[in-house]
Amino acid sequence: MKNALNDSKERIIYTGEMTKMTKLKDINSSQMTKPNQKKYRKYFSYYLENNKSSDALALANPIVIDSKNRLVDGYCTFMIISEDHQDAECIVVDEDEKLEKVVVGHFVSGIGRGVYTFATRKKDR
Repeated sequence: MKNALNDSKERIIYTGEMTKMTKLKDINSSQMTKPNQKKYRKYFSYYLENNKSSDALALANPIVIDSKNRLVDGYCTFMIISEDHQDAECIVVDEDEKLEKVVVGHFVSGIGRGVYTFATRKKDR
């Protein structure tokens, strides 16, 4: 699998990670706002470079839904793979669970030095 995302070894980890195969047409994304186009293009390029592999894209930007199939995170992935795939492996979180993304990577040559780790918390819904 190619790593086109700035040569970083990013992996998003959710606490209590549980997954299920879900039909994309059954996921409610009506509450989501239009994604940043630069971010969308980055993920779309990655998808194409990995032969339209939904698994490869989901490693970089997983689809996260709640127990009622409402999209919580991974809107770019959801939009991109919806055109070529009917279902996807989704991470399922409790409705009241606050998401925390933990990303571990390294700086791209010439931009910085060393390994970095950071965590972000999603806003309450």
